[in-house]
Amino acid sequence: MTPQGDIKHLSLIDSGVSNIWSLSLASDLESLNLHGNHIHHISNLSQLTNLVHLDLSANQISIIDGLETLVGLKTLNLSCNLITEVSGLSGLRSLESLNLSYNQIESIKGLHCFCAASFHLNYLALHGNKLRNIQDVIRSVQGIRTLHHLVLRQDGSGNPLCHIQGYERNIWSNVHQLQTLNGLDKSGKFNSNLDSVSNIPGLASCLDILLSSSQDQSSQASSPALFITPKIDAVIEQFKQKLAMAQDSSSSMDHSLVKSSVSSPQTDNSYSKSTRRK
Repeated sequence: MTPQGDIKHLSLIDSGVSNIWSLSLASDLESLNLHGNHIHHISNLSQLTNLVHLDLSANQISIIDGLETLVGLKTLNLSCNLITEVSGLSGLRSLESLNLSYNQIESIKGLHCFCAASFHLNYLALHGNKLRNIQDVIRSVQGIRTLHHLVLRQDGSGNPLCHIQGYERNIWSNVHQLQTLNGLDKSGKFNSNLDSVSNIPGLASCLDILLSSSQDQSSQASSPALFITPKIDAVIEQFKQKLAMAQDSSSSMDHSLVKSSVSSPQTDNSYSKSTRRK
């Protein structure tokens, strides 16, 4: 399968790909989406040294390998595969976002490589796996100083350790660099500024890529198969709605504060002092 034209952002979602070797991939490719195919092995990626975003979700991958040369990769999605062990990630020094949700992972000791100062992992999704030992999880992530967002349970899917009473408190007490756990801050409150979705590193640029791809569909009717992405379009729409809700909430709060300040000089004083402190 050979894509036509100068393509830096390639999406082949649900395209029946069973072997990455069958693809002719340009060395300057920056984004590759192979979600929903029949891929068993990660291969033919060693020349993609400019790759920033890679999505191999919803395939049949059982072993993480073939990624050693992707030194510029920032987001990696391996969710919904058959992975049982975390390995093969030691070369991904630029990686910021790693999604390993909905696999069969029982141990994450292979994440120790991200403890080195030269690594930048910020977001880690592990919900929908088979993690049972909370101490193993804590030991594996507490040294990752850049890790701010950890997901062990989301949308009703968690891990066996999530049934342990007080497991969240245990993690907060031992993984001090975290800002959110399962999408909530340390006080247990949802904060739109710390949203586990909107805060994913590189998401903004991914959305730009996907949006531009959708726009290209109308002008490239001769090759529609490359950029027909209804699932991702739905995600984009959901993301837009979340942003709109957050902005509306912020606007309503500002309006309420202004109204309150007009009706009460004392409140206005208090608000001004609070604003200056910020």
